[in-house]
Amino acid sequence: MLSSGPSSLLASWNTSNHFCSWPGVVCGHQQPVRVIALRMDSFNLSGLISPFLGNLSFLKELDLHGNQLVGKIPPELGHLGGLQVLNVSLNYLQGSIPVTLQACGKLTSLDLSNNYLQGEIPSEMGTMKKLVFLNLEKNGLSGEIAQSLAGMLFIRNLALYNNRLSGNIPSSWGNLTNLHILDLSANMLLGGIPSSFGMLYSLSWLDLSQNNLSGLIPDSLWNISSLTTKLSVRENFLTGTITQNKFDKIPHLQKLYMDNNQFHGPIPASICNASGIMEHQLDNNFFDGIVPPEVGRLGALDWLQLNSNSLKAKEPKDWDFLSALTNCSQLQALQFSNNKFGGFLPRSLSNLSASLTTLILDGNTISGNIPEDIGHIPKYFGYLTMLYYLNLSFNNLGGEMPDFGVFANTSKSNKWVRSNQFSGLGVIWAVYKGELTGEDVESTNLLLLESWLHQDANDHQAEQRYLNLYDRVTILLDVAYALDYLHCHGLEPVVHCDLKSSNVLLDADMVAHVGDFGPAKILVERSSSLQQSTSSMGLRGTIGYAAPG
Repeated sequence: MLSSGPSSLLASWNTSNHFCSWPGVVCGHQQPVRVIALRMDSFNLSGLISPFLGNLSFLKELDLHGNQLVGKIPPELGHLGGLQVLNVSLNYLQGSIPVTLQACGKLTSLDLSNNYLQGEIPSEMGTMKKLVFLNLEKNGLSGEIAQSLAGMLFIRNLALYNNRLSGNIPSSWGNLTNLHILDLSANMLLGGIPSSFGMLYSLSWLDLSQNNLSGLIPDSLWNISSLTTKLSVRENFLTGTITQNKFDKIPHLQKLYMDNNQFHGPIPASICNASGIMEHQLDNNFFDGIVPPEVGRLGALDWLQLNSNSLKAKEPKDWDFLSALTNCSQLQALQFSNNKFGGFLPRSLSNLSASLTTLILDGNTISGNIPEDIGHIPKYFGYLTMLYYLNLSFNNLGGEMPDFGVFANTSKSNKWVRSNQFSGLGVIWAVYKGELTGEDVESTNLLLLESWLHQDANDHQAEQRYLNLYDRVTILLDVAYALDYLHCHGLEPVVHCDLKSSNVLLDADMVAHVGDFGPAKILVERSSSLQQSTSSMGLRGTIGYAAPG
């Protein structure tokens, strides 16, 4: 029932060769010769999985992943009592998970991920005592998670993310003490995080993000010293504060994501005890107070995201955290937009890591001139050769605009003081509400496309301008090329979100330039959320503009 193209490996299966020499077929050494493994991953197979595979009673491994198989998983596979590895991931399989698979008592690895499976996870799977690896991610599985799955006592890797699972997380899963990786993200799970998870003393990766979980993070969770790779509870409805001792038992944790919840209170100085943290996201919560300067003791930190909280800086000492961050030599992204930071930027800003690629400070009340030793907005930024995204918008900063380094190819005009945002080769930067000075500011005359399309009929002295069909098509092409660059050819994809005639500028040669990146989004691949330059508008984007999917 399997089929493949004439050039595939399956085409060489014929009687002129012994079946043990066929590609993908592995035979045992005992007599009579038996097929013990079918390793046919990425064979360009299509069609249905044959139920007659259930007759290969000596089969220990069946690997069909990475093909174009359709239909259902044959329940006859449950006849394979000696099967140890079953992998049919990355296909187009539908239907439910066969209950008969629980009869495969020797199965240690089961991977059904990246298909279109539906229905509930069979509670009978809890009887698969030898199962070590279970991956059901990226399907359409639904219903509640059965308490009986806690019977898989030897399970080490359990991935159920990106399904439609609902209900509470079983508290009995605290008995799965061999778990190293647990990923339940991107489902519809409710209730709280079980305090019994504190018994998972082998856990190194825990991802509960993008669910509907509520309540507090149990204290027991912060005591799992084995957490080294990732702890993510982002995009839930969790509440509470982070008390001083929370980070004491997780010194080797590398990634901590708590963004998009309802946490409040100050960020504790004890954060420095989690000295292994590389990526830390606390944005879109209700944290307040100052950022503790102890963050500068996170020597491995390369990503700090504090956007959209109530963090503040009024006095010069409140900015000490920025000076402390100069000790983080690997820092690549620093974001604290839409908070309550005020006063003057400290001169220590110029000492941040040379690896810095993203700096976002918009939506605060920072005022005054940028310090002279930093330079043209600031001149120091011109030496950050890796800088890709800089946002200082919606502040009250002043100073000159840079004309070298990554800013050498940007276009400038003193006519657009409200939204001075420019896209240069490989860099996007924003300077809202700034006083711009410098020789280059007046060197370029740009006109809004809006002024060509909708001229003031009452202004009889104004020169009448017309756009013929050729002009209009050329402008459309210029805009299309600009969007193509933003979407596909920069270091990270950028979605403009507000494309309209008033955001298109025409130079003296009638070349169109896309401007105003206030509500733009930068899609950072490594981050767990979209990084965006926000605006003060209640509604983002313009009707009629479709961002890339």
